[in-house]
Amino acid sequence: MRIVDSALLTMALIAAVVPSAPAQSNPRLQAFFEQSVGLSHDEIEYIRNGIPVVKTLPPRMPAEVFLFGAVYIHAVPESYLEFVLDFDRMRRLPNYQAFGVFGNPPRLSDLDGFTLDREDVRDLQKCHPGDCMIQLPGSAMEELDRSVDWFAPDASQ
Repeated sequence: MRIVDSALLTMALIAAVVPSAPAQSNPRLQAFFEQSVGLSHDEIEYIRNGIPVVKTLPPRMPAEVFLFGAVYIHAVPESYLEFVLDFDRMRRLPNYQAFGVFGNPPRLSDLDGFTLDREDVRDLQKCHPGDCMIQLPGSAMEELDRSVDWFAPDASQ
């Protein structure tokens, strides 16, 4: 299953079991948030009140990044999925930054149009194993140093 499919399925399941009114609660969802994700009672209340919550989860190995995010969406799961799968419509949203789907298997062309801002490029340039603002394997940091001219006008590409 592709990462995007897994994420959408997770969002759909959360949307399906999130209570329809902030004052209600779902014991199974509450237990999942507390036991599986490690959310505090305050974080769960934020979600119930429409405030998004993001939490970094422990990776299995240093090259991995695991994030959990939840937000209450007042919508029927099917209509929400229809909306988020309409990529052209998503791209027209005012706060849209980037959206794409990786192929299976992923290809370099999946990143066409992807760029980094100056700050991200500076952070990547400074990356060294054990000291990097962006979580990357050491081999990727070494490859970046060998292959990127950090001072070129198109370094962000």
